[in-house]
Amino acid sequence: MLAAAGDRVSAEVTLHNDGGTTVRDPRVALALPEGWTARTLGATPRVVRPGDSATVAFTVSVPPGAETGGYDVAASVTSGSGQVTTPPSRVTIAPGAPSGGDVVLSRHPWVSATSGWLTPTVDQSVGGGSPLTVAGTVHQTGLGVASPSRVRYYLGAACTGLTGSIGIDDVVGTVGPEGGTATFDVVGDGETLWSSGTVERGTAIAFDVDVTGIRDLTLAVGDAGDGGYNDRADWLSLNLACA
Repeated sequence: MLAAAGDRVSAEVTLHNDGGTTVRDPRVALALPEGWTARTLGATPRVVRPGDSATVAFTVSVPPGAETGGYDVAASVTSGSGQVTTPPSRVTIAPGAPSGGDVVLSRHPWVSATSGWLTPTVDQSVGGGSPLTVAGTVHQTGLGVASPSRVRYYLGAACTGLTGSIGIDDVVGTVGPEGGTATFDVVGDGETLWSSGTVERGTAIAFDVDVTGIRDLTLAVGDAGDGGYNDRADWLSLNLACA
């Protein structure tokens, strides 16, 4: 789960009775980091019969001063049969969501970022030192990565659209003719919102993606099935429309 300081997020605990006797008046609680609070939504089930399941919903409030990083949240269920505690789930507190109209995404802090070679580079081709250049056009802003790559941002449902373009950086021509193919995907809350298919060098492809309601955005690059050699992939002129 991804959230930001000051957020309220939804959480659910599913009770499943795999025993042979009815569970009555189960008490469900969340074990939260210090300063976090939780409120139950709706009624807790009074009876869970053998083979049945029930769900308890919570609203979890993250304190405004929560620092970025990972936190563990676990649930416990207590009844006349004893207590059961779930393994912890990880909640990642991200930098705050973008705001203020048009936002240059490459200059907004990411949650996490990977690159198949070196590290993702802001406003330069991966490896640094070269401007983002695709099909002879230089772009002042964007991300330079190498496949496979995933760059994750927290939007917090604060934005409505993402525009930009993608392509293989022209610098691959100075390396050699091998490789230089990739796939690009924009993923929102686990669902693919846009996919490029296989992209070869010398081509820039524009995209315009609706991100209304999206909290968790990932820019993913794959190797198009032929390995990652010379796959220097660029996300170009990424602009968000935000509240």
